[in-house]
Amino acid sequence: MSFATACGGGSGNSSRSGVFIGDFESGDLSQWDNVQALPGKAGVVERPVAEGAYAGRFEVEKGDEEPETGSQRAEVISGEEFEEGDVRYFRILSRVESWDYSTWGIVWQIHDDSDGTPPLSLQLERDGSTPMLWLGPGDAAVDLWEAPLQVGEWFEIVIRVAFADEGSVAVWLNGEPQTMLDADGGTVFDPIDTLGAAPDYDKLGIYRSRDSTDPAVVYHDGYRIGEQFFSDPP
Repeated sequence: MSFATACGGGSGNSSRSGVFIGDFESGDLSQWDNVQALPGKAGVVERPVAEGAYAGRFEVEKGDEEPETGSQRAEVISGEEFEEGDVRYFRILSRVESWDYSTWGIVWQIHDDSDGTPPLSLQLERDGSTPMLWLGPGDAAVDLWEAPLQVGEWFEIVIRVAFADEGSVAVWLNGEPQTMLDADGGTVFDPIDTLGAAPDYDKLGIYRSRDSTDPAVVYHDGYRIGEQFFSDPP
C-alpha cells in the first residue's frame, strides 16, 4: 500500500462556478486548502480506490488529538465558503473500514464561523446491531435522513444544500433520491437552518468524540462540490 501525506498548499480545484474536486488524483493532499490531522493519519493510498488511481485514507485512534483543535480528528478542508442564497451539491464517495459506534462521530460536515456544532453533519451510528448513516445538525436536534451502512463497501451520497436561515436539504444515495425524515414522505427537508453563523465551509474525513476508543478508518474518493447535480455511483 502506498501512503503519502501532505499539508494542502491551498491551490485546490475551485473555480468561479463554485466547483471543487478533491479526488486525490494529485497523489497527495495538495488539492485541499487545509489538513487537520496528526502526521500519518491523513494521506493518499493506491488501494482501495473507487475511481481513478488514488483515494484518501483517514484514521483516528484512541488519544489522537490534532494539535490545532485538540480534538480526535483527521480532516481536510476544501477552502470553499458558502453564504446566504448559495445552493451547492456535495458528492461524497466513501468506504468505512472500522468505527467506534459507542458515541458520536462525523465523516463530513458543514461548519459555520462559530465555535458551536456544525449546521450539517454526516455521522455514523448504530441502530441495534445495524450500522447506520445519519444526516443532521451536529447537536442532533433534528433527524434529516438515515440509511443502513454497508461496512467495507463504497457508497455515494449527494447532498443538496440551500444555504439560508430557512434553507433546505435533499439527499441521493447511490444515485437514488431519498425520503427525508419528518418531511411528510418528501425528498426535500425544509425549512432548516443550514447557515448558522456565515460564512460556512466544508470538512471531510473523521471527527469524533474524545470518549471514542476503538480505531476508526475511513476512505474517501471523488469528492466534489458543484452548482449542479452530479452522481456516478460505485
